[in-house]
Amino acid sequence: MMQSNHGQFPGSSLNTAAMGFRATAQLLFLLSFFASGIHLNLSATDPGDAAELQSLKSHWQNTPPSWDQIDDPCGAPWVGVTCTNSRITSLSVLNPSKLSSMSLAGNQRDRIGGLTELRSLDLLFNPNVAGSLTPRLGDLKNLKILILAGCGFCGSITDELGNLAELSFFHFNRNQLSGFIPPVLFSSDMMLIHVFFHIRNLASNKLAGLLPDLTKMDSLSYL
Repeated sequence: MMQSNHGQFPGSSLNTAAMGFRATAQLLFLLSFFASGIHLNLSATDPGDAAELQSLKSHWQNTPPSWDQIDDPCGAPWVGVTCTNSRITSLSVLNPSKLSSMSLAGNQRDRIGGLTELRSLDLLFNPNVAGSLTPRLGDLKNLKILILAGCGFCGSITDELGNLAELSFFHFNRNQLSGFIPPVLFSSDMMLIHVFFHIRNLASNKLAGLLPDLTKMDSLSYL
């Protein structure tokens, strides 16, 4: 009997060690799984929006310091950036974190059209944000506020802005825009309430031609 019991000890020890090793391995796997999940959830910004804004940032100078401190625009958040449910909805002065008048320099780039949940774009009085107006502004179908007054934009007003059926406030005064005002901006599909161009001013736009027909613009209250 003593020999039989003594013969069971090595097997019992091996089984116990194997069970311990298995439990440790399972615990490590679970920890690595949850750690991976925590890492993924640390990013508060939709990946597509983050990539679009990072692309814009790479073509702008004098951006707020917070834009260099973290790669997650909605996480801190970045100064001048407002997010809703991980989507970037505003680059705007309509909140305490102001993007305007920060001496930004550069251009809009086509990538701005990828911020498809943007409701407000306000770069007020940043004269070194210049170049032509990208047609991809017309991809911002949810945009309600577009204020680029006091910037350095030149060339014509792109027809694609007529795609912004939700747009209510549209300010382009004190730029260097030229050419005609596209009639599509004042179609019956538009919801424009407040439009400010400064059609002729030595320090402003050089728009020409007749104003489009405004008779179908029931929403328009200020031009």
